[in-house]
Amino acid sequence: MATARTQHAGLGAGYLYTADRTGTVAIITQGLKFAFALWILVGFQWLGEWVVWLIGGPIHGPLMGMLLLLIPLTIADHPLAFLHRTSNLLIQNLSLMFMPIAVGAFFLSREIYQQFPAILLIIVLSTCGVILFMALLIRGLTKDD
Repeated sequence: MATARTQHAGLGAGYLYTADRTGTVAIITQGLKFAFALWILVGFQWLGEWVVWLIGGPIHGPLMGMLLLLIPLTIADHPLAFLHRTSNLLIQNLSLMFMPIAVGAFFLSREIYQQFPAILLIIVLSTCGVILFMALLIRGLTKDD
């Protein structure tokens, strides 16, 4: 005679709810690490916005926040694994963050369609420029002197 088995929702390596305490604790600590890493990323973005506002710099706050985050990441002896996992998860799902923009593009007015060739040209040229700049930067940084 077969016994009924309960199924639990899976989340990563553990379960969202298990009968034993160890599985529940693993999910709670995993969630806390994710929340703490998000807090660190948002905190550095806020810090970058604050620094740009304070000094009136020519760059955007999130970029300044990334530069400020680069300092402790280069000083640390070992990389922060939980920050690495969280940032990879955000990068993997980056296309979801552009969904409102893509949906809004369907409802643009007639004037934007008249400017579409210029917008498309700017996008293509700036993308090629960034690729060229990054290739030259990587070549310059990895060159053996």
